[in-house]
Formats: sequence, C-alpha cells, structure tokens
Amino acid sequence: RQRLGTGRGLGSSLSFCAAMLRGQFLAAALALLGTSLSGCRPHLAPQPTVSSELLLQDLSRYQDAVCTDGSPAKFYYRPAQTAESSNVWVVYLQGGGWCHSEVSCMWRCGHPKNPKVGNPMCSSFGLSRHRRVQGIFSPTEDTRLRNANQVYVPYCTSDAHMGNVSVFGWHFRGAVVVQSVLSELVNRHGLGNNDKKKDFMIFGGGSAGSRGAMVHLDYVPDMLGDAAKNVDVVGFLDSPLWVDMDPFKRSFMGFADMTKEFFSQR
Repeated sequence: RQRLGTGRGLGSSLSFCAAMLRGQFLAAALALLGTSLSGCRPHLAPQPTVSSELLLQDLSRYQDAVCTDGSPAKFYYRPAQTAESSNVWVVYLQGGGWCHSEVSCMWRCGHPKNPKVGNPMCSSFGLSRHRRVQGIFSPTEDTRLRNANQVYVPYCTSDAHMGNVSVFGWHFRGAVVVQSVLSELVNRHGLGNNDKKKDFMIFGGGSAGSRGAMVHLDYVPDMLGDAAKNVDVVGFLDSPLWVDMDPFKRSFMGFADMTKEFFSQR
C-alpha cells in the first residue's frame, strides 16, 4: 500500500491528487524537494470553495462499534455521482486529539456518571443527519475524486481510531468502528463486489485520524475480507503529528510517553 503524503511514491501520488495543490508555499516546497508534478499544474490563485454533502449512516447492528460514552458509532456516506467514479472510494478518519489517562479522559469526556453530553469527540448524540465536507472530498478540478464514493468517519472514540477496550468506565473501540465501517461498505454499498473492474480506495485521515489510518493501513485488506482481491488501497496521511523526540516544553509530556501511557491502558 502506498502512503500519499509520507514521501513514499510522492511523484505518482501527487499526479492523482494534483487538484488539491493550493498556494505558492506548497508549490515552492515541492520545487525545493525536486518533486515532479507529473503534469499537475499548481494553483497560485485562490480557488472557489467546493463541498460534498454526505448522509449519516448507522452502525448499531455492530455491538462493539460504540463511542467513548457507549452511544452507537456512526459514519457519513455518499455514493459515487458518476459512472467514471463508481470504482473510486475515499475513506477519511476525522482527527481531534485523544485521551491517554484517566485524568485526560475525564477532562475530555467528563465522568462516566456525569458525561459531557453532546461532545462529538466522545459521543454520537447530536450528530447532524448530513455533513458537508471539503478538501480531498471536493478538489475543484479532479472530477474523479469529487464524484467518488465518499466516506467520513466521525471521531467519537478518543483513541485515534486504534483502541478495542473498556477502561476508566469508558469505551475505546476505534478499531472496531473502522472495521465495522469497512464491513458496511462491502456488505451494503458494494465495495470490492465488481469482479470485472477493481475498486481504488484512498484510506486516510487527518491528525489523530491520520495516526489511526497509519496504524490500520497495512491491515485494511484483511478487514475487507474476500472483497480485498478487488480493491487497491493507498494511504492518505494528513498531519499524523508524530515527532519521535523530547518536547521543547516541560508542560507537554511528549508523544512518546503519551503513547506509552495510552497503550498501557489499552
């Protein structure tokens, strides 16, 4: 699996995602890297905003696919809009930090007996029926991406989409949610069900969602089951925010120690 945005296969990846290039800084940075844009034309002028509207989907039939507060996890989906894009899938995991200890989880979600009601980082209660998304979902000039099957996974598990445990009186089932979403795409929306034409999936996320996507990426084919033979998967990792070094400020414990604490609980 290629990882778009990690530097591996950057030239070929950028040729597919060229429509997302914006601004002089990015163009200059790419020039300094000596990266070929493979025919892509960077846009130096602001582009009109384009967005897609996705519909909320239910995961309540998956018993352990729950948010931190135990509410059923959900995701947003919109089927492909054109025949040309019918085999293209964009699956994006939302970011939003995480909690890694009882204290940090209490700060984030409240107490299990007195939760922060309606906090979308911990609960699916209050999610709107529709969600408008931009960025990779709506490049102004790449119609294949703009019209693709689009999937947006709200982040309500506080575990960077990685966990599968209950602790502190809370649930951390991000990995189960990701698996459940992929199962729904295969079983109900046709992902990987066309033996005549392979599907192409961009699997990724932003920030904490990107860290989760980075962990899951190599195992996505296993999650897809038999459908995997008909799906090519690449990764889109937007700001995983992992720097393996001591923090500059003592007030920040650092991602290395934070991750150790996170996985010691999970």
